Amino acid sequence: MNREEDIKINNINKAEEIYGVILAAGNGSRLGYPNELGGKAMVKLNGKPLLYYAVNKLTEVGIKKIAVVANPQNLQPIRNYFGKGEKFNVEITFIIQEKPLGIAHALSLCKNFTANHNLALLLVDNIFEVSLKNSLAAFIENPVKAMVFLTEVENPSVFGVAKLEGSQITEIWEKPQNPPSNWVVIGFYLYDPGVYDIITTLSPSARGELEITDVNKAYLAMGKLSYAKLEGWWLDIGTRENQIKGEKLLNKGN
Repeated sequence: MNREEDIKINNINKAEEIYGVILAAGNGSRLGYPNELGGKAMVKLNGKPLLYYAVNKLTEVGIKKIAVVANPQNLQPIRNYFGKGEKFNVEITFIIQEKPLGIAHALSLCKNFTANHNLALLLVDNIFEVSLKNSLAAFIENPVKAMVFLTEVENPSVFGVAKLEGSQITEIWEKPQNPPSNWVVIGFYLYDPGVYDIITTLSPSARGELEITDVNKAYLAMGKLSYAKLEGWWLDIGTRENQIKGEKLLNKGN
């Protein structure tokens, strides 16, 4: 076995030590999928639910244990489709978020599940083209504590926005009225177990939620936040327009 093959196998083994968390508690009523039908997690793209694509995105890099955060109303339709993950060669654990108190709050509920493992956090309505293999390998091999992923968009004010100087993120804002750049943070994040300690220090935002942007700001303040620019396309499936666009983009890749 040559060194390159050895490194590849080691990275796969280490990837299995990273736990996945998929946030799937959102209501998809605007897209025709209220909680009773499974909410946003069960919104179909080319006949398959968004959660299907999210699970595949994590399993294709070797992640074998995944927590799916659902709400009390959409849990059963999701469970009926995915079971415990047997069909996807993965172990799925369901965790309930009783009220929509923010992304960071939903992640905090997974502390006992991920325990002392690094984790990959993915929002179920984010789909993107590229594999995460290289980025996961970089996170594994380097002593970073958190990694975010950036892409350029035309409407950055509706996302978390990052300001870049050289190879560093210098500031992050949540949905700023006057964005300083077009680089936005997508709904995929890599964290060390210290993320839970950070969440305990947060206060709810003006909309009453614990914001993931505040988590990233805390890592940034400690000098422990890295980033990667996402190659290929990315979409937030929050509208019917993006749902249709997503289906077309996925078809191009097949």
